[in-house]
Amino acid sequence: MKIYISDILDKPQFNDLLVLVQQVEKLKTKTNLDYIKLTLSDKSGVLEGKIWDKAIGLCDKAEVGDIVKITGKVDSTYASKPQLIISSLSNTKSDAGIFSEISIDRSDFYKESKIPLEERKARTFKFIDMIKNDQLRDMLNDIFKDEKYKTYFTFPAAVSMHHAYVGGLSQHVLEMLDLGVYLSNKFDYVNLDIVLAGILMHDFAKIWEFEEVQQGVFKYSVLGNLHGHIFMGANFVKENAPKYGIDDETLIRLIHVVLSHHGKKEWGSPVAPKTLEARIVHRVDVMSEELRSIDDAIESRSQDIEKIQILEEYYYFGFVNNDSLELEKHQTEEEILEN
Repeated sequence: MKIYISDILDKPQFNDLLVLVQQVEKLKTKTNLDYIKLTLSDKSGVLEGKIWDKAIGLCDKAEVGDIVKITGKVDSTYASKPQLIISSLSNTKSDAGIFSEISIDRSDFYKESKIPLEERKARTFKFIDMIKNDQLRDMLNDIFKDEKYKTYFTFPAAVSMHHAYVGGLSQHVLEMLDLGVYLSNKFDYVNLDIVLAGILMHDFAKIWEFEEVQQGVFKYSVLGNLHGHIFMGANFVKENAPKYGIDDETLIRLIHVVLSHHGKKEWGSPVAPKTLEARIVHRVDVMSEELRSIDDAIESRSQDIEKIQILEEYYYFGFVNNDSLELEKHQTEEEILEN
């Protein structure tokens, strides 16, 4: 029977765990000894693994995108978050004979959004249809229907921090749209068109910021490292808007949302939010990032207190009832939007 990362978290040792290598780093300890840090995944979660100097010679070489079989122990003493201490590693590429009887489906080795692809698409276009500005709505419909940009629905929102899984980008945006509509309806002077369009476009350029190395494995592209999604996203909007006759004021306000959505210059935005719509988009961006990170951590937790990377804080999960993780939704999306 195949075992997953989630199956071993409460066990002191594990054998023959098949995982996907997401990242590889060759590092030095404080005493100048070699060790290797790996980011490993399967569809149940992601964990860090370490190969200390004495075990390096017992392990095959592993590269990003490889599927490997590992044996070792689970260490939960580091930063209150479990990590794998690997004593042996066999690579499916170099030891093909060992794995000849194992059927490998790569979709077993990376996490996907729980919201089905077609549902994410349908909900996205439902929000686009809410935009009253005809030119703005037409532009967004054309962009999101264009096959050139279809990776929007399959890419992650981040490589490692939040929504870092297949389909995570479009899920993150849908969470923001839900929150953005709710908040916009609570205030008198919000232009909902700008909020909706700003949310839809704020991270759109991540389809160029990241590249898929292998199925389910992503890294920063050259453009991502040198230009970044904020510049590329603002430029993309500026280049496309004239084709649809979008007026100058709408374009200025929309580009400002894209440029300012990180909130501060020290967080990567060239300008801070200076309109009500930009402030709403920034706030719901942070809410989606933080709350989804906590929610995902609850699902994959192995102990009551764990550190959440994006928040740089320890969170307590001891109040969560193991038998009731499938929580009932108290209101439908339509009911929430009506309130």
